[in-house]
Parts: sequence; C-alpha cells; structure tokens
Amino acid sequence: MKDSRLRKPLLIGIALLLLTNAVVLGGVYYNRAGDDVRRITLTERELTLPYRYGRNRENSGIALRLNYRVASGRAHKYYLSGSGSPAWFDRKKLALVGYDVSPSVDSEQGRRAYKKLRSREALLVLEYDGATYQAALDHAQKGLLEKRQQLDRDPHSDIYQNQLKNAERMLEREQTRNSRLFVIDVGNDEQSLRKQYADSARYIIVAGKVGISLHVVKGGVWELSGNIHSVAIREVTVPWKYRSLFEGILDRPRSSRVLQQAPRYQLSVAYGKRLEPWIIDAVSLPSAQ
Repeated sequence: MKDSRLRKPLLIGIALLLLTNAVVLGGVYYNRAGDDVRRITLTERELTLPYRYGRNRENSGIALRLNYRVASGRAHKYYLSGSGSPAWFDRKKLALVGYDVSPSVDSEQGRRAYKKLRSREALLVLEYDGATYQAALDHAQKGLLEKRQQLDRDPHSDIYQNQLKNAERMLEREQTRNSRLFVIDVGNDEQSLRKQYADSARYIIVAGKVGISLHVVKGGVWELSGNIHSVAIREVTVPWKYRSLFEGILDRPRSSRVLQQAPRYQLSVAYGKRLEPWIIDAVSLPSAQ
C-alpha cells in the first residue's frame, strides 16, 4: 500500500516532465520549420563570449550574448549599447506600437499621464553593417580629424594630445571591435516589417520592449520620444559540435578572452517563426590563430 502511494506522485512527476519536454521540443520544431526562417552572418563583434565561464565544463553550456547598439540623440551623436532614445523614434512610431500620444506634453496633466505609462512589447528591426553603422564610423573619423586639427594649432597642448589618443582609440574600436548591429525601426506588424526589410542578410526582426522618454530640450520645451529598452532573447546557445571552437578562446586567461582586435569567429544565425535564434554554422577567423 505504501509503495503504491509513493508510485502515484512519482508517475505524475515523470508525466509532467515528459509533457514539458514535449512542449519545449514542439516549440523548437515549430520555430525552425517552414519557409519563414531568416539567416544572417554575424561575428564576435555582434555575438560575444561570456565573461564568466563555469569550471564544471561537462555540465556547463556556452551561450553567446547578442551585442546590439542604439544610435541615440539628435543627429546620431551617441552610439549606445543595448538601450537609448534614437531620433527616429518619434510620436508617430510610439503610436504605431500602441501608445496613446494624444495628451499634450505642454501641460502638467499630460506629462503625468506619460510618466505613468509602462514599457510594452514591440518588434525591433536590427540592421547589420548598414547605414547607421557607417554613420557611427564617419562620426569617429570626423572626431579624429577634429582632434588632429586642434593639435596642429597647438602642438604642445597635453590636453589635445590626450584627446587625440582617445579619438584614435575610438576609431580603432569602431573599425575592429564595436558591434555593427543597430536597432533602426520598431513596429507591431511582423509581415509588414518583413516586406519593408526583406534582405535577411542585413536585417533581423526580433521581439523586444520599448518605452516612453519625456525630457526637456533647448528653450525649456518638453519633448516626447520612444526609448529602446531591450531585446527579448539576447543569448544564443552554442551547439555541442561547435563548442571546441569557443573553448579554445575561453581556456585563455580572462584578460585575453575579451575581444581586443579583429573578431576571432564568424557565425551563421537563423531566426524562425517565433523569432528565436539558433546557430547553424560557426567558423574560426584568421585573427583567432
């Protein structure tokens, strides 16, 4: 009798475990099936290694983190990692993702209404190595030119010499290390975004979160804009067959694990029906040798 009482909860537990696994595997199959899969080639600049890596390697998987950026501020003056308020994310885009933008920002009542609004889910469009990255690269090049011109006018200035070194480092990082993946648009209709951004080698459509940013600009004028909060899935698990490629880098001292120069690997990544990514190929680049 006692054994039968113990057996029933055990069987229920096993059944629940099997059901859970079936649901997970079914979701994976659905995500990867059909003609809706979009593939893109990225490098270590866009999918970075974990800084911490567990000692128990047999039971520890490797997950790469998606490194994307936001061109934040007017005229794309700032290039931030992960979040920010891009100039293109205006009231029209806020309304497109479902926010009520009818209250006036010029009234205290309207501003209070906006401050109560929470972040919401939306679709984000990520552009790889496109116009926004080129703008960031141009910005760094112009910054270096300006610092050189300043130093030419005052060659003995320690301040200008240090600023020039910083500008050189900024350009070097932009050319070789910084991510070339930028959030360039938002929406809530996946099909229309797929038509607008049809080149899957250049654009990724992902789930994410956005919010509202309320701030004062020049002249004390209140301005309303959208804010990119996050991408829903930022980690991509490395399949077992490619694990040795990454372990070779992770086995090095921690200080040398972080990308210092050119990327050490290239990946082919697919996004399926549920906008969930997986790695379909990984190769070592010459810089890893």
